[in-house]
Amino acid sequence: AGATATASAAAAVSPAPQTPIREGICIGPPGYRSLEARLSADIKGALRGRYGDHAVTVYDRATSVYCALNAAHHFDSASVVKAIILAALLRWHQETGEPLSANEKYLATLMITQSDNGAATALWNELGMGRLQHFLDLAKMNQTELGTGGYWGLTQVTAHDEMLLLELLTAGSSVLDAHSRSYQLELMAKVISSQRWGTPAGAPAVVTVHVKNGWLPGGDDEWH
Repeated sequence: AGATATASAAAAVSPAPQTPIREGICIGPPGYRSLEARLSADIKGALRGRYGDHAVTVYDRATSVYCALNAAHHFDSASVVKAIILAALLRWHQETGEPLSANEKYLATLMITQSDNGAATALWNELGMGRLQHFLDLAKMNQTELGTGGYWGLTQVTAHDEMLLLELLTAGSSVLDAHSRSYQLELMAKVISSQRWGTPAGAPAVVTVHVKNGWLPGGDDEWH
């Protein structure tokens, strides 16, 4: 599972569709029908023959083409939730008017760039469930369900809501100001190589990729 944004200098700020679309079908404005068909076929082809549950959302601001497959399916977030934790922390500090402390910056850097679990736990506990849920409400991430009992990795996420988070981080938003978005994206662009597996694979060297992956072990050589 991964939340990934790619930066494009040609990208126009235009929100992805919020109304339900047919699952597994890419849609967009007239003039991009061949791109829609090719993307739909490629996504389905990449998943053909794989077992387990998969979900995908793709949005390209340059063309406004949007794709969704099982977008409302819930998954254990594992470390993907760390992007939510940081965004909630940044929103909280916007509301208080206080900058992040040196310790918060240290923990945020460890949490995002190295996927440090101890740092995530510390910031999760500092924020508390109320502030975390407050951020989700503001971001309209209504499908996301926070993990209880301190188990942040069992937060339930959907591809639909992860796309909302990426839109919020990469476009103008009243939820996070430009400074907060820049701070989080800078950390997500500096994830160490051992944590950059998955969705960034194949990205051209000239493209800046912002990512936060996550995984949980399952039974009998399975993983989430």
